[in-house]
Amino acid sequence: MTDKKTKEENEEVKIHDKRRFDSKGNIREGVPDSHTENKEDMHFGEPQGSPQDEQSGGEINFATFVFSLGSAALVELGAAPNPTTGKHQKNLPAAKQNIDLLALIKQKTKGNLTRDEEKLLDNFLYDLRMRYVDATKGENQ
Repeated sequence: MTDKKTKEENEEVKIHDKRRFDSKGNIREGVPDSHTENKEDMHFGEPQGSPQDEQSGGEINFATFVFSLGSAALVELGAAPNPTTGKHQKNLPAAKQNIDLLALIKQKTKGNLTRDEEKLLDNFLYDLRMRYVDATKGENQ
């Protein structure tokens, strides 16, 4: 009687770790990217018109992040057309907020950026600040 095991005792428990990253933050080999497994489900919860992975324009990195915030500031300064309306409209408080966000990022990443990333951020901030000053001069006259 003791050498007979129940069905539950004979079954092996297999654990599959589906996490993409190991404990050090490195991408693990052989683990599929969960957000691209079911292409049919990718539209759930996304606003209409959201770009898909294939259409999103490529890699997301620090430079694209800076360009994103900087471009938003340019739109709010009226220097670039609003992508939804196609019109040049000024919203100086929103422009200032985006410029301040870039300044905050510069402050919080000090000493952690490459020389190119730091130069990009500095140049973008300088240009946006000068444009903001010019835009506010036009508003005050």
